[in-house]
Amino acid sequence: MERVEPLSMSAISPDWPTCDAFNCTGIKIASHDLCVTHLSDQTRMDWISRLNPGDEVDFRGVHFDDDTLWRICRTMSQDWVPIFGTANFEAAHFTDRADFSRAKFQGDAIFEGATFDGHVGFMGTEFWLTADFSKAQFRHTPNFRFARFSDWTSFDRAIFTEGANFSLADFFGRATFYESTFEAEARFSGSYFRLDALFHGVKFSNEANFSACQFAYKARFSSCQFAGVAKFDSSLFDESVNFANAEFMSQLTGPIICCGNIILGAASFFEPVRIDIAAESVDVTSAQFRSPAVIRIRNGEVDITDVKNDQPLTIASRTSPFDSFGATIPSDPFGEETSPATIPTLLGVDAAQLTLVDMDLTGCIFSGALHLDQIRINGRCAFATPPSGIQFGSGRIPFRLWTRRNILAEESRWRALPLPHRPAVAISGWTPGPDQPSTEHQIKPADLAGLYRELRKALEDGKNEPGAADFYYGEMESRRHDREGTPKEERLLLGMYWLLSGYGLRAARALGWLLLAMTITVLLMMGFGIPSNSSKSEATGIVPTGGGRVALVVDKPDPYLSGTAGARFTKGRFEKSFRVVVNSVVFRSSEQDLTVAGTYIEMASRFGEPILLGLAALAVRGRVKRS
Repeated sequence: MERVEPLSMSAISPDWPTCDAFNCTGIKIASHDLCVTHLSDQTRMDWISRLNPGDEVDFRGVHFDDDTLWRICRTMSQDWVPIFGTANFEAAHFTDRADFSRAKFQGDAIFEGATFDGHVGFMGTEFWLTADFSKAQFRHTPNFRFARFSDWTSFDRAIFTEGANFSLADFFGRATFYESTFEAEARFSGSYFRLDALFHGVKFSNEANFSACQFAYKARFSSCQFAGVAKFDSSLFDESVNFANAEFMSQLTGPIICCGNIILGAASFFEPVRIDIAAESVDVTSAQFRSPAVIRIRNGEVDITDVKNDQPLTIASRTSPFDSFGATIPSDPFGEETSPATIPTLLGVDAAQLTLVDMDLTGCIFSGALHLDQIRINGRCAFATPPSGIQFGSGRIPFRLWTRRNILAEESRWRALPLPHRPAVAISGWTPGPDQPSTEHQIKPADLAGLYRELRKALEDGKNEPGAADFYYGEMESRRHDREGTPKEERLLLGMYWLLSGYGLRAARALGWLLLAMTITVLLMMGFGIPSNSSKSEATGIVPTGGGRVALVVDKPDPYLSGTAGARFTKGRFEKSFRVVVNSVVFRSSEQDLTVAGTYIEMASRFGEPILLGLAALAVRGRVKRS
């Protein structure tokens, strides 16, 4: 990461009366021509001795040594606690130790452009009004542990050469760190930001530790650079958090709990990362993942539009709370169990390296994604389903009962379109798109068939045959309804395929037709196929009186029907007809003498009913096959 050079004191143009000492930028003491540092020892001690706790002080541009600052703090102390009114240390230079620990700044505390060369102590310090450290330079680690900032606080463009410690600090007002630089570890663990926390453009050259922090209002980390580990373990965001355009060179750790929205739009991740997030929504649009990444989402919606992932990206839903939360963080606000996380769209996503686990995809739009045939959909991912129950037309006439299956949101939107050839009852219960009833930009059946085809292949490659079967059904449905790209003859054939067996996927439908066909065949056999006469052969001839040779003719009479129609439907004839039909369907031979009509009926049975039996077997296999 590019190093930001410290702000040079020579670049400061003082707008206050400066000390007469050579090259000194310190403000003159009233009635003197010198700053407090360049006064004679006795004059300086006399002047400091006149200070009282709570006084307003102005030390702009002053170069402090340890002794002068210590005497000022001691003189202005009450019960060993330094108390300042408005304190202006703008562009001051602390060449030695600068210890303001436990001090109280009852007015504005201005350290804009100040330089701290030695140890810096603000541990437990209270800032009652504005605390301005913008453009300050800290060449040793400043200690702001337990500091209390009651009003607006600014560290904009500050430079922390050896990092900083803000652990357990309490920011009651707006806290801004615009474009500041932390060249070593930045510790904010356990801090409480009660209003906006704005870290836009901050450069973290080492570890950034925000573990167990609580952000009661908006938090902004947009355009930040995290060269080291970014720790947000057990952090709680009561409103939204923005990481747009941020760069992560190492790990981003969690879990992160946000009662509002988390924005990771256009963020870049250069190292393997696992992000655990519980939020109302997560925006990852246009983010770049240059290494393998896992995002585990609890409760909310995750938008991954235009995500660029050169390496495997896994997005998984989690319904139970994450394992642990920091002691200072309230319990997970989303409760013990939540609904699976949702994805609204895959627009612009290259799905070749994408894995979805346990996600709610009922409203997900797959149109616009690339390489859908290589996507991996694992776990209990939920898709949309057709309307339940029976739809009724005019006069309460049943219209149809939709087949239960997994469908894409695109199909639901297409079926909700009020097309000219589609009755109003046909669109009842389907979820329309946001711009319906307009049909100008709606998906076409041919495009829908392509989506189903790609996703079917993806599920087949993942050994999920039952799931692939539903998408095959959707593909066939799309082709059957495609009036532009599918010829009429093919649509008619697909219609017969759908009617008889649900495209070879609905065993109950095929078995129902088989049962109906066998029933009709049995009735036809009873009425027209089973003969009334005996099938026994008869021998006829003339016996001569002499002892000569006898010639007999063995004749088998033609089968025929006799009697009334009612006499043909008997228990015995039903048993014979049933045996003939079952043998014809299963064993292919009944060995039963039939009438001419019965022979043709059996031929039709042998041709059609085994097909229905085969379709039923194919459907059963499609629903239970796993590999």
